[in-house]
Amino acid sequence: MESSKLYSKNVSKIFKKYHDKPVEEYQDEFLQVFLEAFRYLPEDSASEIYSRFVTYTDRDFKDALYNLINVFELFEENYDIDKDPFNEEEWEYIKLIVNESSDELGLDLIKYIMQVMLDLNYLS
Repeated sequence: MESSKLYSKNVSKIFKKYHDKPVEEYQDEFLQVFLEAFRYLPEDSASEIYSRFVTYTDRDFKDALYNLINVFELFEENYDIDKDPFNEEEWEYIKLIVNESSDELGLDLIKYIMQVMLDLNYLS
């Protein structure tokens, strides 16, 4: 199963499990689900991505969690350019992650992400 689908499935399971409780009581479980599924980078880098896209965003918490599926799809080389849900600031962060993590990422993946950014005019 693709990591994005595994992540989405596990996030939905958590919401169903705690459907009658405030999200603040169980929100820490989502980080672990993300780390288990996002194996493209070391855990500390993955934690930073999670924080950036979930903690430090203007999006609603639930929307931010599901927006991470797009991060997975980008790293799975299956990103839908037409739906591009990231804003310019998030793309700048992705560019930073790719630059800092180039040793962990394969050359094909780096080229893919850079091509997506070029196609969306986030690189010149």
